Amino acid sequence: MSSCKDAMSLFLSWDASWNEDGCGYFIVEQLTGTVIGCCGLRHSALGGQLVLNTYYRFIPEFHGHGYAREAVAAAIDWTRRRHPSLPIVAVVAPSNASSRRLAERLGFVENSITDPPLPVETEELMFPNDIVYRLPAA
Repeated sequence: MSSCKDAMSLFLSWDASWNEDGCGYFIVEQLTGTVIGCCGLRHSALGGQLVLNTYYRFIPEFHGHGYAREAVAAAIDWTRRRHPSLPIVAVVAPSNASSRRLAERLGFVENSITDPPLPVETEELMFPNDIVYRLPAA
């Protein structure tokens, strides 16, 4: 994020997700009220297909305590009940080992050519080497 204007633009796009699609990102805080991260799912295009993209980001000092796993699992459950027909994906940089481990612990599987079709070329979500994980249908 290079400026306050960029941050506001990002916030407005996240807010629009709630207004337009009825889903988006949640702020995650401890019982004390300390904000420790955010996570959720938003409608996104992946190779021209509408999907729910899973996002999670937590302050580093709160990594490794299970907060992300608990919060992301709850966000997936909440969103899946509202949008049961949409595929759920997580797009992860290959170098982000902790995000990849979390996706796998949550039940995501790396998309492969033997999986049901899920196009992986997109300008909206991915960088060229990103890995697409999908969550099998419930």
